[in-house]
Amino acid sequence: MDGLEKKFVYENDQPAGTLWYHDHALGITRLNVYAGLAGFYILRDDFDTGKFDNPLELPAYPYEVALAIQDRMFYDDGRLFYPAFPGDPFYDDFITGEGAVLPPDIFPGGGPTALAEFFGDHMLVNGQIWPKMEVEPRNYRLRLLNGCDSRFLVIQFFEVPATERISITQFNSWSSPSSAATRAWPQAQQRLIRCCSKPAHATTSSSISSR
Repeated sequence: MDGLEKKFVYENDQPAGTLWYHDHALGITRLNVYAGLAGFYILRDDFDTGKFDNPLELPAYPYEVALAIQDRMFYDDGRLFYPAFPGDPFYDDFITGEGAVLPPDIFPGGGPTALAEFFGDHMLVNGQIWPKMEVEPRNYRLRLLNGCDSRFLVIQFFEVPATERISITQFNSWSSPSSAATRAWPQAQQRLIRCCSKPAHATTSSSISSR
């Protein structure tokens, strides 16, 4: 296979829109995307130009914001964790629990291998846990991407009156609280985004899916 080369040309001849790209190497797509080889691929046209003087009068940078939402697991020292060996958290649920047979000559010691599905217990936006964005009292254009492996997302916007205290709880794939934070909001009418994650088999009337 040495010297093999294959070129792909994308004409970008479709209407303007929010697309995304990710690595698709055979057999290791999940790992490369998990490591970060993914991102937005935004198409423009004569109307949606991305400039302030665009004919549609849409907000332009820095008031056009792209938010990639993904789920991850971590070691205590902050390194990315992905279940791959017997005894790892969730390994039994998605490997032996699925009835998969792993030939010992190919998978010595039971791994490393891949999960049939993956549901991380931490939600990230643009690679950050619990991110915060300073905003102005004006219109914004948000581009949302569900970059999760298997999870569907339900995105909710809501207003918080001045001085009201709220609890923001992140739910893992089993719909049980994994972490919570309580904050005070001194400014009036702060707008928040709450990402309530659900397993892929859950039914919802409004969801955003990458696939």
